[in-house]
Amino acid sequence: MKALKIILIIIGSLTVVLVLSVFVFMNTASSETKERLMRGTPLEETGISREVYVKCQITNSRRNFINTKWVIEGRLYCTNDKQNYTSQTVKFKFSDYDETRTFSYRLNGSQVLARPFTLRIEGHDHAKFLGAEVVDAD
Repeated sequence: MKALKIILIIIGSLTVVLVLSVFVFMNTASSETKERLMRGTPLEETGISREVYVKCQITNSRRNFINTKWVIEGRLYCTNDKQNYTSQTVKFKFSDYDETRTFSYRLNGSQVLARPFTLRIEGHDHAKFLGAEVVDAD
């Protein structure tokens, strides 16, 4: 009888540790890591959403005074009030080639105000700025 109690205590403890580990993993791991882990398993159908609820709004784009850099001003904001993001990757599109930049803003879905940014990008001498889009957020 005493051995059965010990076995039940061990099983219960392992279950608690497993549940806490899964909870910590789901809240701290990046979307790519979760997607790689879930690929090919029955849990894949439950789905980890890859939809990004972060949007980028460009407010101004111009060449700087000496015409060596693009100065791009905009705002990042979250469109889902249940999501929080700490890293955003934005693709800035030019007529010659695209530039990708990563921001480390804490964006909460419950925020009312967007996070403003000013970015300076060298090059693209004879190119036109076409816009920007968020390609990934964690």
